[in-house]
Amino acid sequence: MTDKAKNITESLKSVLEADLNVEFAVSFGSILNKEKFRDVDVAVHFIKPPEGFDLLEYMVKLDKAVGIEVDLNVLNSAGPFLRHHVFKTGEPLYHFLFEIRQIIIIFALC
Repeated sequence: MTDKAKNITESLKSVLEADLNVEFAVSFGSILNKEKFRDVDVAVHFIKPPEGFDLLEYMVKLDKAVGIEVDLNVLNSAGPFLRHHVFKTGEPLYHFLFEIRQIIIIFALC
């Protein structure tokens, strides 16, 4: 991961940690293994997932916080293919009262 990518993920992590509605978040995609990337892919599991305009506002909030487009994937409603891809290729950004092993088991059973 490049220094730029590390700075972006740290900024993103700070925003997610401050949100009490976020249970855990995982970064994945090109930011993890490429020098050039257009956006940040992040998968988030919420206690109560935002919907509609609230979701759009949340996405804009993340974009502004990190200075680059954030492709937000809500794990609460994600399909099995995306969940598998996220947990196979991603890196944990933040987790609240969860160990990563527990998270993987929860989603493996879904």
